[in-house]
Amino acid sequence: MLLWEYRIPMPVSIDEYRIGLLYMVAKSSIQDSSSKKSSQVSTKSNSTSAGIKFVKNEPYTENEYGLPHGQYTEKIYYLRSYVPRFVAALIPSSASYVVEYSWNGYPRCKTIYHVPYFGDKFYLCVDSVYCDDEEARENAMDLTGDELEMREVVQIDICSEEFVALQKDEDPTKFKSEKYARGPFSIGWFKSKPKPMMYAYKVVRFEFKRFGIQQKVEKWCQQFAFRNSFVRFSRRIVCWMDEWLSLSITDIRNLEKEAAAVTAENFSRSYSELAEVAA
Repeated sequence: MLLWEYRIPMPVSIDEYRIGLLYMVAKSSIQDSSSKKSSQVSTKSNSTSAGIKFVKNEPYTENEYGLPHGQYTEKIYYLRSYVPRFVAALIPSSASYVVEYSWNGYPRCKTIYHVPYFGDKFYLCVDSVYCDDEEARENAMDLTGDELEMREVVQIDICSEEFVALQKDEDPTKFKSEKYARGPFSIGWFKSKPKPMMYAYKVVRFEFKRFGIQQKVEKWCQQFAFRNSFVRFSRRIVCWMDEWLSLSITDIRNLEKEAAAVTAENFSRSYSELAEVAA
């Protein structure tokens, strides 16, 4: 098993980040599903090329992971156009989807990804914690001694192009809030410890047991599925700030319902039907 810890400083408070994160996820779901609607691939099983479908979004009070009560979500990610060719070549188009199970007991969250086609050969878990820190903690996730020895730490600066090139409308170095007088931000902005500021810590545990392509898949997941996604999504939270900073959690839940409706319209096949296709 591989273990990475991503440390992401953000120019918001943890209370603000909660709203910003949920807003970014809902808006990105709508954008992704809508943009990919026209590129769906027709197959014998009518499987989709790419996009997201909400299956569940409901409060929970108990869970087996010791998280505080919060919101449980279940989603299906259709990934045919996203996975690398050497992976796509191994699986039928009807099976190239991932089921996400997430427990958001903010400020601690746990997300588990399951690929039915690979069964127990694929394991991916992301544990997150959000803290009002000015400097990165050495062990924010309380990892064991063995886990610390396995851990690879990745520091992410949302203004740096070290991992992902800056894009128009998602560029913190050019973003300036018209409502809240924040930004623009420069590389290393967090070193001066401005207010507000926080750290997002994400620990990714990943294991893929497939002879011949294991190392290729692990490298691809580290560079694209995890690290680069964290960079892009964190930039969106900052650059979309004027859209979400005044919203309430009620506003967010309404947006999530809208996102669920949009994705359901674009991908009408139910989870149970898809599971039968992949069986």
